Amino acid sequence: MRNAALNEKEKNILRHIFSLHTTTRQELCAYTRYTLPTVYRITDDLLRRKIIAVSGIAEETIKGRPTEKIGMSTKAGRILCIHIERTGYSTALADFGLHILNRRTHAFTEAVSPENVILSIVNDYKIMLAECKVQDKDVLGIGVAIVGPIDYARKQMLQPIHFQAGNWAGVPFIDMLHDCFNKPVEYNCNASACLQGHYYGDLYGKYKNLAYITLGTGIGSGMILNGKPHMHHIVLDGLAHMTIELNGKKCYCGSYGCAEAYVNKYAIIEDCQKVLKTGQESCMQKHIDTLTIEDIANALEQNDAVAHAVVRNAAAVFSCCLVNYLRITDLQAVILGGSLIESLPFFYDYIMSATGKKKIDDITLLRGKDESKNTLRGIASQFILNNLLQ
Repeated sequence: MRNAALNEKEKNILRHIFSLHTTTRQELCAYTRYTLPTVYRITDDLLRRKIIAVSGIAEETIKGRPTEKIGMSTKAGRILCIHIERTGYSTALADFGLHILNRRTHAFTEAVSPENVILSIVNDYKIMLAECKVQDKDVLGIGVAIVGPIDYARKQMLQPIHFQAGNWAGVPFIDMLHDCFNKPVEYNCNASACLQGHYYGDLYGKYKNLAYITLGTGIGSGMILNGKPHMHHIVLDGLAHMTIELNGKKCYCGSYGCAEAYVNKYAIIEDCQKVLKTGQESCMQKHIDTLTIEDIANALEQNDAVAHAVVRNAAAVFSCCLVNYLRITDLQAVILGGSLIESLPFFYDYIMSATGKKKIDDITLLRGKDESKNTLRGIASQFILNNLLQ
């Protein structure tokens, strides 16, 4: 598809086919407002060029010609996807249907230079090409999701807290990847990429304005407005540093009382340890000096009173911030995800309980799923839409 010459109508139809995964020509008429003969002419040509493919027959058919389902061809191209997290990184190959064809994951066991990570990515790439029987020329570009904060103007990662690879601040990692692979590179923060993975997974057409909030080592966020991803948004960016207690806990940003100082996995561990040091009975007492989020998760499953009290309080603090935040936005839905949602039993339920409902001022609250996979799919979608279908 790299050399495919596409006109504006073809790109418009392809954007909808890509976003819907599978659709019919009749649905495309509704989305594009093109006539049915125009849609047939364009899609038949795209089928001939193997950019799209027939994926089945719709359950309801019209008289005459069967109502075919069509989607992006898995042979249209591949994307190399890279996901840089605080504790490690993943590489993957994705196709135009956002299927993850191969995936390799590495942990940061010690501080490692960006140059060494790129060497490892190159090695992964060669292995994945061989295992998937894909040629380098079929990989059209690279999508990179990186831990924030990001200097978008310079295309550089700023120094994130708890980043175990060392100090990468100011390192031109995106340009280094481009120079190494000689392929175009798209990048975004992890939260925004993950939001796109959810959106182009099964939410396209259901919401035009939505956000993804990730809760883990901190509070991250991404936003889609009018169906288009935003790199950063002043209101959303302020959620993590909304003041919830004057002269409260010190935040890494230098201020006091920020929401992120109370709602992150290290704060939850610290709060549990404070209670345990008072001598309160808990199955976590034996882990008091080496307590991990996994220990707290196990304690929650065992109905441990200390674990439930601390996690319930963190959920209540976040819920207060969430309600205040939603009342100054024009969102239709918010997805809550991240390691705290995925690994801590009851945390999401306590948030729902604190807000009192699954809707706040007609804004739907949704639970995120498989953050890592959706981040890879999301950055692949960003590359496809911005580089090939723009």
